[in-house]
Amino acid sequence: MDVADRILRRGGIAVLIALLAGVGLAKSSSYYGTLLRGFDAQFYYAAAHSVVVDCDWDTTNDIAVTPSQGAFKTEYGAPLRSDGGVKNVFPLGLSLIEAAFLVPARLLGTENGPPGYSTFEVGFVAFGLLLLTAFAFQVLYGFARKLASPLWAAAAVLAGWAGTSMLYYTAWFPFSVHPTTFALMVLLLAVADRLPKSRRRNLDLALFGLLAALLFLTRPHQCPYLVILVLWRFTDVVRKPWKAWLPGTLVGLVFCLLAMLGQAKVHEFNTGSFGLIAHGTHDHPAITGHFDFANPHFDVVLLSPVRGLFWITPLVPVAFLGYLIRFRAVPWWGWASLVNAALQTAILACWSDPGQGDSFGIRLWCEHVPVVVCGLAVLCGKPGSLRWFVAGSTTICTLWTTALMAAYIFGKLKWGMAHADVIRSLV
Repeated sequence: MDVADRILRRGGIAVLIALLAGVGLAKSSSYYGTLLRGFDAQFYYAAAHSVVVDCDWDTTNDIAVTPSQGAFKTEYGAPLRSDGGVKNVFPLGLSLIEAAFLVPARLLGTENGPPGYSTFEVGFVAFGLLLLTAFAFQVLYGFARKLASPLWAAAAVLAGWAGTSMLYYTAWFPFSVHPTTFALMVLLLAVADRLPKSRRRNLDLALFGLLAALLFLTRPHQCPYLVILVLWRFTDVVRKPWKAWLPGTLVGLVFCLLAMLGQAKVHEFNTGSFGLIAHGTHDHPAITGHFDFANPHFDVVLLSPVRGLFWITPLVPVAFLGYLIRFRAVPWWGWASLVNAALQTAILACWSDPGQGDSFGIRLWCEHVPVVVCGLAVLCGKPGSLRWFVAGSTTICTLWTTALMAAYIFGKLKWGMAHADVIRSLV
């Protein structure tokens, strides 16, 4: 047990996920001919490509040479600005992270396509994003290890990866924004967890601000998560002498303000409007949406046949049992993650596209895997028959989700299907 724990704590979780998902990436690339595809993902990468190759934020030339043009060969084409250039409404955080991986890829790669779009360069960036997510799972294991024995904690973490849509968005479609958002949220959780007793609190506060700025730039919808963490963990911090927390807090706030200003300026260039969020009403359906808080679609988000959270990923309600049965054992970070997940799910239900377009399951929930890991780890933390119930139900749920993922990949899950149709497609 000590040997297993030592291996797991020293990177075993990250290595295992990286190896398994890496095999999936290789298969995905050969299956589609490229890892880079889809609408949103190509915009994020095009912006990264523009920064590294063209040193600007104009994605017009970059979208023109992206390897998977099918997403733009529709009656609507690519969204355009008034000057005829391509309109990019997506936040710049993921693009900056991709650019950090694209720089060494450009130095190492051989080109069999447009500069920055070669198979090696795209694959290098994809694997870099995978490594970032795998590292976050390693950090999450450290949290789970405090709730259950090493092997059971590892099982809870791996189930959170393989039993949710996270498997698809790491091993098959790595350029989605959601796994990277998950990674940033886990790192924020780690910093927030040590803040009250930190011996270098100002440095940690500055780091928290930097990660908060990156999270805003990557997924501005998750700003409520930052508020939840601050309310949950900063009460004890501000009771200390001001020299122990104010300098770091001010540095962190500067990071956040610079991120907001930079994002607003980039949106102003791309859309003509100075603002923090560019999604809204446009003349292209793929970037147009609105909130309807009077008419939420929880049925679509939770129970629909091809998107429903509880139907596609039944491991989530299994994890919820941990919060119900052993609620006193749930740590602060579990409750904070659960509150944010509930809030984000409600926000999605009020969005004009609660199905999140063409996606496997509710891809938003990639960002909330800590909820699943915490619930499972808490259930496995107490020896007894409950552990084996969790092990059996987790295995069944993971196989179900994996089968549905395969059906989705092969085009067997289509919008408008009934639950019985989904079961028939699997059979």
